[in-house]
Amino acid sequence: MQPYEFSLRTVNSVVQVHALPLPQPMDRVRLERYQDGQWTPVASQVDTTLVHPVLFWAAADQPGGGHRYRLLDRLQEKTVDSTSGFSIEDCQYRFKVRWNREVAAAYNFIGLRDTDQAGKIATIVDPKVNIASVGYKPFWYPLYTPSGLRLTENSPADHPHHHSLWFGHSEVNGFDIWSETGKEGRIVLQEIRDVVSGPVFAGWTETNAWLSPNQEKLLEEDRTHRLWRVEQGYLLDIRFCFRATEGELRFGQAKDGGLGLRVADSMDVEDGGVIVNSNGERNEAGTFDRHADWIDFSGPIAGRIGGLALFNGPEVPKHPWFTRDYGPALSNFMRFEPYTLAEGEQLQLSFRVYLHDGDVATAQVAEQYQAYIHPPELV
Repeated sequence: MQPYEFSLRTVNSVVQVHALPLPQPMDRVRLERYQDGQWTPVASQVDTTLVHPVLFWAAADQPGGGHRYRLLDRLQEKTVDSTSGFSIEDCQYRFKVRWNREVAAAYNFIGLRDTDQAGKIATIVDPKVNIASVGYKPFWYPLYTPSGLRLTENSPADHPHHHSLWFGHSEVNGFDIWSETGKEGRIVLQEIRDVVSGPVFAGWTETNAWLSPNQEKLLEEDRTHRLWRVEQGYLLDIRFCFRATEGELRFGQAKDGGLGLRVADSMDVEDGGVIVNSNGERNEAGTFDRHADWIDFSGPIAGRIGGLALFNGPEVPKHPWFTRDYGPALSNFMRFEPYTLAEGEQLQLSFRVYLHDGDVATAQVAEQYQAYIHPPELV
């Protein structure tokens, strides 16, 4: 392979995810960046789970296409350290995602992992992950900042169905897939595939079945996760594809639904934290039922400041945010009107969650959002 040189045009200079469709099928390549008069290796990772392989890396570049890169055969001399980066530990009913051996996040689920466990509800007991009852839906818990601050709460006493970072809906063809009193439906894992980890990202794709209380399947859902490391935090991308496999599918108009998060108790507004949206409005009084590009919770955790921001993907219909000073936030575009799919149709949604040290300004949340909706362009 001959060296392939290029540069990228970015909207700002924050550390962000870069992507390069590969000029030919390959899964082992070497990326270098020209800086200070010489070419230096850049940690990169090929995603071979896509239809056409794409090379990913995280870097800060000057807007307008300043830095030069080149792509070489991986067999060239010198390479970056391959021992650092992401790894995934399969714990039967939980994936623990590590960055440089430290737990960055964990994902919890129920479902069929082997014949002996069919139909059983798992209870997770782990000193690092805390105790989490996994009975109704998959969710991310815990979520950490790079410095080790735990950002979310799982099953708080006032709302035990709030599971850190989760997705559900309280009116799916007439059934509740949100509350957890013992009478509701469940989201159950069917398959996990394309599990990948490396120096730049970790992730997988899963298929879930949404079941009514009497175990009738309502729909199928594919969910793809990608966790990236950037300078001030982690970027968690989640893509959903809901498929109307069992006939017409109706997400009813409901207050409780969509992508939800529940922040750690110490960083909610009632305990000294702050909610800020992209308009500069603050807390529940200023952000509840307001349209904004993004929202961010930040506040004190163990004597330091951490936060997390929620970005809607471009295909998510515009809608106001649901926020509360005591800790929850929802992105739910079905709150004011229903959404119906005919049999065979699909609904695709994507979100990015930015887990960061520091407050909304020091973590450059606004800049990270711009990098999300205006990804780097190949020059």
